[in-house]
Amino acid sequence: MFSYTEPIDRRFGITSVVCGVISLVFCSVGIALPTWYVARDQNNEILSTANYFYTCFIENGTSMCASYSSYRCVSIVNDESGPGCENPHYSLIEYGSPVSHVPMGDIQRLRSAAGLSIMGIIFIFFAVLLTLLMSIILIHQLFTFIPPLAFFLAGLSLMAALADGSGALKCSETGFILFVTGILLTWLALLFSAFTARRLHLSARNQ
Repeated sequence: MFSYTEPIDRRFGITSVVCGVISLVFCSVGIALPTWYVARDQNNEILSTANYFYTCFIENGTSMCASYSSYRCVSIVNDESGPGCENPHYSLIEYGSPVSHVPMGDIQRLRSAAGLSIMGIIFIFFAVLLTLLMSIILIHQLFTFIPPLAFFLAGLSLMAALADGSGALKCSETGFILFVTGILLTWLALLFSAFTARRLHLSARNQ
């Protein structure tokens, strides 16, 4: 059985879509920015930054970036940190972790967090698309649970990314704030999407 959405259903559905789109933008921009971890000197000048994918640093007045995939994993890092991965630029020892080196456990956490964050962003995209379709066209009652489920999986993936990444990076800067705001908007979009799906499901059953 199919059912047209009523005006109130459309309003809640479109609200969910708007929250989802903003969440998608915030999470995408936030995860791309290097300013999750920021190291500063005594003059409060930025020395280095890092996120789940790469680090950036100032060397001889020039800003340079290196992805963690370019790090060389060895048995001993700086003779004190144990197994880990070194930045290929040897002159960066003074920067410390995660710029000059990353312990093996942390590099695994960063890779896991990066993968989960990308997965979450993909779930947001499909959740927004499906909620939009649910709000403006005919929909079968058996499929109304899919849009809120996609939002739920998105929020779960993004929170898991934060949980994994927090063990490797101490985050408190712009990129991190945008990403967290995106997660909160994802859960808000889930509430509106679930409300719309429930009304459509009951409306279809009553016909």
